[in-house]
Amino acid sequence: MIYTSPYPVKDPLKTINELKSKKGVIIFGTGNCGQITLMALKDLKINVLALSDNNMHRWGKKISGIEVISPKQIKQKFS
Repeated sequence: MIYTSPYPVKDPLKTINELKSKKGVIIFGTGNCGQITLMALKDLKINVLALSDNNMHRWGKKISGIEVISPKQIKQKFS
């Protein structure tokens, strides 16, 4: 089976520029993909406000200087 995202990105450069113009982004997931995403966004000079994860053992820790928060805290801190 080939996965097709319901949120296709038609113009990646436009999306990157939009993200750069925002206050920042929150990455959900702190595993390998989340950490790769974090490094890629940092390389692109896109501000990462926080990381979030369902794993409560990661909450309150930092990964590459970015705080890991609970999903509930996303709404509390960034709404």
